[in-house]
Amino acid sequence: MSAVLNRNTKELKKSVNEPDYPVADWIHNPDLSAVDGFQSKYWVISGDSVSLMDLANRDAVDAAELAASRNSSVASLLDEESITRAVSLRIFDEFSIHADRINFLISSIQNSSNMTELKAALASVQPIPRKIIADVITEVSSKLGVK
Repeated sequence: MSAVLNRNTKELKKSVNEPDYPVADWIHNPDLSAVDGFQSKYWVISGDSVSLMDLANRDAVDAAELAASRNSSVASLLDEESITRAVSLRIFDEFSIHADRINFLISSIQNSSNMTELKAALASVQPIPRKIIADVITEVSSKLGVK
């Protein structure tokens, strides 16, 4: 059994039957010692040899990926349906926080037989912090998957 590397996609397959992979598309038993420890996105295939991009080209690949990720994030921010969904999910979360608090208060009132027990139960209730717009933006961005 042999290993093969696709010349275009850089897909590496191990323990394969060589005749099933044409030489025009696949390098048979490639020497990967020059790229050991590096992701295939940094590999350069020339003929049957595989080498590593220099640092400047690796940095360019990383920069392009980062730009594409940012563009995707911006696109999701501009997508009205996604924004509406994210805001709706954030509102649902906020309603849930308040519903839990109200349910706790009702339960405390119902289960207290005197004012001392009620005060003790309510002493554990922490105030819900007020939100500022930066908090809301962060929370909605999180729902959109934007960091």
